[in-house]
Amino acid sequence: MHKIETTFLKHLPEESGTGKNGKEWVKNGFVCEDSGQYPVQRAFEIWGEKTSLVKSLKPGDKITVTFDIESREYNGRYFTSAKAKAVEKTLPDPTTTPAGNIPDN
Repeated sequence: MHKIETTFLKHLPEESGTGKNGKEWVKNGFVCEDSGQYPVQRAFEIWGEKTSLVKSLKPGDKITVTFDIESREYNGRYFTSAKAKAVEKTLPDPTTTPAGNIPDN
């Protein structure tokens, strides 16, 4: 399992359907971006009841994503996905003061 602190960028369209076993499924995708000299975007997918973890996120939210990278074979080709297992909003560091809100001494 992997963990990354990143910035939420956008939601991808929700997908749903019925599996071969007759069970309903739902999947949400979302994109995050890491800051730095060369920003990197990453797309994650999250399944089932856990989709509620990302529905309230807004662009710019700082989050921590716990995920697995999985590959599967279909017709001789391999497809890889980053499956989010947990998503948590990152709380601001209380020891820092936001710019513009410098306390008077």
